[in-house]
Amino acid sequence: MWLLTTQTQIAGANIVDNQVEWSPFEPLGPDQFSIIPFGAKAVVTWNLFRTGYEFQYLLLEAHGGNANIYALPTSHLPVGIGYVVIDNLSDIQAIIFYGGQFKFGARR
Repeated sequence: MWLLTTQTQIAGANIVDNQVEWSPFEPLGPDQFSIIPFGAKAVVTWNLFRTGYEFQYLLLEAHGGNANIYALPTSHLPVGIGYVVIDNLSDIQAIIFYGGQFKFGARR
């Protein structure tokens, strides 16, 4: 998958029985992102103000290989909220946030 080879994972969590289990291996986590899971749907929020990071892509994964990728319209939104779904049938198993350290003045 191109996302895994071109972007940096900045936060991620598994969803088990509608409970969010944050990964301790990424630089950001529940202090900057929140996930409210509803089975096949979720609400995600982020606040990257003064973190030095930008958020660009969101990967949703479910059992059976079902997945969905969301791209933010601009990575320069330090605060936001979104409603996400894979296919409205598959329960979300993992949510991974991709981005990187903000490069002031860099063009995308």
